[in-house]
Amino acid sequence: MPGALIRGTTLRRVVVLTAVGVLVAATVAWWALARGGDAGASVRDHGTYEDRSMYSTGARQALVIDRMSSARRLADDELRAWAETQGVFISSVMSELATERWELATTIEGLGATPVLFEDFGGRDEGAQEAFLSGVARCDVYLGIVADRYGAMTPTGRSATHQEYREAIRLDKRISVWVRDGGANRQGDARDFIDEVRVFHTTGSFTNADDLVPRVRGRLAEIASEDLAPWVKLDVVVFRADRVTDRGSQVRIEATVRDPIVGEALVSLRPDQWRRTGPVAFTDHTTSRQMRVDGVSTTTTARSSQGFVLDLAAETQPTTPSPMRTAVNGLDADDVVEHGLRHRLLGEPLPAQLDRVGFLTPAVSFDPVHGLAPGVAGSVAQLLLVEGLVGQGHATRVSVRLGPGHRGPRRVRVEWQPPAWGNPATPRVIEGNLRGGRPTSA
Repeated sequence: MPGALIRGTTLRRVVVLTAVGVLVAATVAWWALARGGDAGASVRDHGTYEDRSMYSTGARQALVIDRMSSARRLADDELRAWAETQGVFISSVMSELATERWELATTIEGLGATPVLFEDFGGRDEGAQEAFLSGVARCDVYLGIVADRYGAMTPTGRSATHQEYREAIRLDKRISVWVRDGGANRQGDARDFIDEVRVFHTTGSFTNADDLVPRVRGRLAEIASEDLAPWVKLDVVVFRADRVTDRGSQVRIEATVRDPIVGEALVSLRPDQWRRTGPVAFTDHTTSRQMRVDGVSTTTTARSSQGFVLDLAAETQPTTPSPMRTAVNGLDADDVVEHGLRHRLLGEPLPAQLDRVGFLTPAVSFDPVHGLAPGVAGSVAQLLLVEGLVGQGHATRVSVRLGPGHRGPRRVRVEWQPPAWGNPATPRVIEGNLRGGRPTSA
């Protein structure tokens, strides 16, 4: 009888422990569904990537990236229409590059854009430093020209050109920097400045004004093409759109696709004959939200490409619980996000407070960008960051800069604006060498 009692007690303990285990597993699975998982992925062949996020509940999704996509060349009237909305800040040592500055300003104005030069800032109440920094803020493109001289030091310990560049980085402007060939007589500070620029940008080269002007004009045309063909992510498909029409509750995406695997992935999102389709995440460079795919139509435009029109509708009811921004063991919710990003993107260890609860950090990985061209890698990284932070309520704005990776490890800089609850929140920034391969489990 006592033996039977002991066996019964042991059995009850086993049942209780099993129930607890099931409850814990269910909780982790709930978190997986609530947070979304496909923002973390590792490389697979032929442009697809396999989801290995710690939020995964077992199924692995492939991230399909259109590697064959390229921005189309714009017609002259399209380029001019774009240019008329753009301001271009010309930044250089004025006395050394006066001819280049004048000829660039004339060319930029001829395109239809507005050239902005420090020489035009006279008659203002503000000081010189405030004037040139506000000029950067008003423009869309920062155009930096560097020769041999660094420029006079300002009270900050940097030249005006250097300050203007850093302000353009801070404000997330489009950046194009050109370095004059030669450089045997280049000042040390100018060399250091060029090295800093090349951490995140591939610089162009020139010999004189006649060489520089057509090169800059060509780069501005490339920027226009990229601006007018934005990258988007729909479910697990990343591709370049020809046009996105966003009416809030309805979105239409028009795209030309050359990769057959990408085309198949988009067609698979088509609703069935009863128009049943589940919600998917639609992400552009600033927002991410749950949408329903109402229609996918295709047009064969050439043997090697297909035209797509995708019609999306906003989900009226959320299908997953809202994410929980959680404070853990003395770390507030924004600290948890920052430590998670440092771990997943830079390879830094998680602090002891998150040792057993790493699943509370956002599932953001830049593994898919390895092997992509620098321009494409930056766009894809931006989408993954927007989906993982803005889409999950951890940020209202994000920006990312990826170095080209030609000179060693690829550098990454991520900045995000946490949501404000009452008092405005201070932007957060992390910077370091991008870790390679899949992130380790937390």
